[in-house]
Amino acid sequence: MSGEINLRIEAITEALANIKSAATNLETAYPTEVGPRNQLNVVSTMNEINRTMQQAMETYQRILLSNVDATVISAETLSRADEQVASTINNM
Repeated sequence: MSGEINLRIEAITEALANIKSAATNLETAYPTEVGPRNQLNVVSTMNEINRTMQQAMETYQRILLSNVDATVISAETLSRADEQVASTINNM
């Protein structure tokens, strides 16, 4: 093991773009009404579960997209820091 860390910014950027695209296209809609005229308890329970699942999926999507954005910023910061260190070493 050489102890060297290689930052492959292109691979990171591509992977994050794929994740962002998938997250953006994530289907978060659930049926809001199952059997609207039916008074069975199971129908009410299913409607509530569907509402909760939709909220969970929407929250997951928001968090995932936020994490992708934060990772993009981190990768860019690492890349700039790497370039600055390399420049400093080359100027010695």
